[in-house]
Amino acid sequence: MLCCKDEELLKKARYFQCNIDSDIILSGKRCTKLKKSYIIFICTFDPFSDGRHIYTFENRCLEDLSLTLGDETTEIFLSTKGKKDDEIKDFLAYIENSTDTCAQQTSSPLVRAIHKRVTEIKLDKDMELQYMTLLQR
Repeated sequence: MLCCKDEELLKKARYFQCNIDSDIILSGKRCTKLKKSYIIFICTFDPFSDGRHIYTFENRCLEDLSLTLGDETTEIFLSTKGKKDDEIKDFLAYIENSTDTCAQQTSSPLVRAIHKRVTEIKLDKDMELQYMTLLQR
């Protein structure tokens, strides 16, 4: 059961997947140029109400779940509201609350490294100019 704040979330995943593929190959060209693709949503709510931090989907046969379509597409929904204790929990807590306090309280070396880099970028005036230029475009 889908319990989204944005009822179009799954359709958006499908739309983004289509856009990725259509940008890679032109009509009438061979599909061998298509590479593995991942659509990743970071949600500040639990999109499937199962208490997970991560939900990963691939195309599978409903009659035999061990049989995959093999189209190399994956949709991943990350939830900052997950309740299960897993390896991505600290990262998602940081995504929702990217503060010095949050970074100091984590035991995750990845989160600390990300926060260090984010802090460096925020202090870099040249990076600020690049960001503002990109924002204007």
